Amino acid sequence: MRKRITIVASLLVALAAGLAYGQSGLIVAKVNIPFNFMAGGKELPVGEYTIQKDADEVHIILRDGAGHGAMLFVIARIARTDSKRSAGAVLFDTVSGQKFLSEVWPSDGDGYLVHAQNGENGQ
Repeated sequence: MRKRITIVASLLVALAAGLAYGQSGLIVAKVNIPFNFMAGGKELPVGEYTIQKDADEVHIILRDGAGHGAMLFVIARIARTDSKRSAGAVLFDTVSGQKFLSEVWPSDGDGYLVHAQNGENGQ
């Protein structure tokens, strides 16, 4: 019985460590966004944002130092065609004067098309 409890406890610790890694993610870029914008169905303010991706590249997490942020679902990975871009970047769609985060480009590697909410990305 004691052996079973140890195995279960070990599995729970391993699972918790995996979930913690998935939540913290890998920082892929820091960007300064000079205007209010929509992301993940929320309006976010001007500021410097840290962009993270989860281990499975299913979500992109956007956070600023004041606690504002959003979790965005990755729709597709976009192959990098411009090798000159060295800093991280984000791209926005503008609909009726409102800016919506649509693409995230890490400092290196491919970019990500992120899920749009209610009319974003032409929906």
